[in-house]
Amino acid sequence: MIYNKFIKDKKKIINMVHSGFAQHHIHKKKKNEPTKLFDKLVYLAGLVTVILTLPQIKNIWIDKNAAGVSALTWGTYFAGAIVWFSYGIVHKEKPIIYMYLAWMILDALVFIGALIY
Repeated sequence: MIYNKFIKDKKKIINMVHSGFAQHHIHKKKKNEPTKLFDKLVYLAGLVTVILTLPQIKNIWIDKNAAGVSALTWGTYFAGAIVWFSYGIVHKEKPIIYMYLAWMILDALVFIGALIY
């Protein structure tokens, strides 16, 4: 009697798993509207901050003027961008990956330019 109940319960659990009932923990949650909006805001903020760094790069590389630019500061920014980029990859966070890839490039350009000029 106990054995038959165990077999029935086991079959019930197997059917639940195969039907998807018990698989909810492996699926990503659907994002609600405020979360989607915030994701878009993060992309926009990343893009705007990257664009605002371009005049600094122009001053260094086109005008060949790095006066007042600290290589130590921009080297530290570059190191921090590497850490954040790695974090984004490990956690599969696209906004972080894209934003810090751009920052790594820009920080490297300013850092190297500050060293040269």
